Amino acid sequence: MLPLKVYQLDTLLQSFWISIDHSKCSSANYKAFLTNEGIKLIKARKEDFEFLFLMKKPDSFIFTSESNHDKMLRRERLTKDINKIMKSIPSLAPNQSNITSYSFRVGYLSNLWKDR
Repeated sequence: MLPLKVYQLDTLLQSFWISIDHSKCSSANYKAFLTNEGIKLIKARKEDFEFLFLMKKPDSFIFTSESNHDKMLRRERLTKDINKIMKSIPSLAPNQSNITSYSFRVGYLSNLWKDR
């Protein structure tokens, strides 16, 4: 997700799939298709994507630091920020268990993509 560039989101918004690099398995690119729930989410957030397109160049990374918009955000920084936000959730909903970036990554996100 971190090496994702703005131009890669075009097909996600128009055709609901994205070309991804499975560098762990091979150097080949694969298409990842959204589920119906993922398509609904993309449609609902379309204005946010359009705003992002106005702020960044097509070859820009989506996730960058505030100080350097040309450099990809480091995984450790993103994980810390997500965990900070997720730790605030139990205080908003006292009956919730501890939620981390790992819970987010393997939980809800996996429901947005089809297995092919």
